[in-house]
Amino acid sequence: MALPLDSRLLASGSEDKQVRLYALEDGPAPSLKYTLDDAALAVYSVAFSADSKLLASGSQETKVRVYAGVGGAAPGGEARR
Repeated sequence: MALPLDSRLLASGSEDKQVRLYALEDGPAPSLKYTLDDAALAVYSVAFSADSKLLASGSQETKVRVYAGVGGAAPGGEARR
């Protein structure tokens, strides 16, 4: 899991090959905002850049993917790789 400095989103990687981003401002429980599912194998690590604009994920397939527009994306917006 990763939490950016602005603490608005929480990112998690999982065995089901997906990165999920949860909003932390929508009430007492996190709400799912985005699902990124272009990994071929399990995602074991996620990290935000210092400015919270980029998200990196590392998977079992030994690839690192970097997504832009994640931390600053408006609800309903799109993250892009």
